[in-house]
Amino acid sequence: MLVIGTMPFEIEIIDGKAKLKEKEIKINSLTLPVTIGTTALLAAAIHVLSTLGKPSLHVILSGDKGDGKGTKRLFSYLKDCNLTRQTVICGHYMMPYVDEFKKIFPKLRKNAKFIIADAGMMYAAKAAGLARNLDIFTPDAGELAFLADKDATHPAYVKKVLFEIDTEEMESLIKQAYLEKNLPCFSLVKGKKDLIVKDGNIIASVSEPSIEAMEAIGGTGDTLVGILSSLIEADFPFEKASVLAAKINRIAGKLAHPTPATSVSEIVKFIPKAIEEA
Repeated sequence: MLVIGTMPFEIEIIDGKAKLKEKEIKINSLTLPVTIGTTALLAAAIHVLSTLGKPSLHVILSGDKGDGKGTKRLFSYLKDCNLTRQTVICGHYMMPYVDEFKKIFPKLRKNAKFIIADAGMMYAAKAAGLARNLDIFTPDAGELAFLADKDATHPAYVKKVLFEIDTEEMESLIKQAYLEKNLPCFSLVKGKKDLIVKDGNIIASVSEPSIEAMEAIGGTGDTLVGILSSLIEADFPFEKASVLAAKINRIAGKLAHPTPATSVSEIVKFIPKAIEEA
C-alpha cells in the first residue's frame, strides 16, 4: 500500500516505509507527530495493517505549507520515480493542479489495483474530469456538495455551504455528484451517519456507536480513510471494508472516552482493540 500526498511541514520529498512509535510516525530519518491530516491517516493505517499481519505501508510525501510548491514537487517526483505495483494507492492532501495531475494519473492507474482518494486528490480528480477513473472517494458533507456542484472549483466555493446540508439532502447530493460524473462507482461519505455508496445509490450506512465529541476532534475523518484503505489492502471487498472501517473508527473513539479536547492520537491507539470488537 502506498500513500501519496502533502503535509504542512518544512520537508522535501520523503520516500520510504512508515513506522509508528507511540504518538510519532518515523519515515527514514524523519520523525513526525501524529496530529490531524496525513499523519493521522498513516497511524491508523499502520495499526490496521499490523493487526492483520500485513506489511507496513510505503509513503511518498512532500511538505506543502499552502503555497503549492510542495504539491508541484510531489507531482514532479511521481512523474519521474519508479513506482512498484501496489494493491492500493491512497491519495490525500494536495493542491488540485489539473495539468500536473493529468500527467501523473496514467502512471498511478497503471501501478495500482485500487486508487482511493480523499481531500485534495478528490478535488484534483474532479477538476481533471477523472473521478470515474478512480475506485473510491471518501468525501464529507461539504466535499460532497463540492462534487455535486459542477461549476465549483474548490469546496470553499460551493453553492450550498456545509451548515445548510441536512441528512435528507445527502442522498440528492450523492445522485447529483454521480450524474455529473464527479463520483467514482464507490464512495464512503463521512458524517454523523457514514454512508456507503455504489453507483450513486446508498447501499449501507453506519451510525453507531455515535460519539458526539468525535465531531469536534480533527483527524477522525483521516483515520477513517486510513482504516478503509488498509482493509482493502487486506483483500476486504469495498462494501464490507467500508462498513467495517466506519465501525472500527467509531469504536476506537468510544474506547478513548473522548472530549472535544482529545487528540486524535489518543483515539488511534485504540484501533487494534476496536478491530477485535467490530
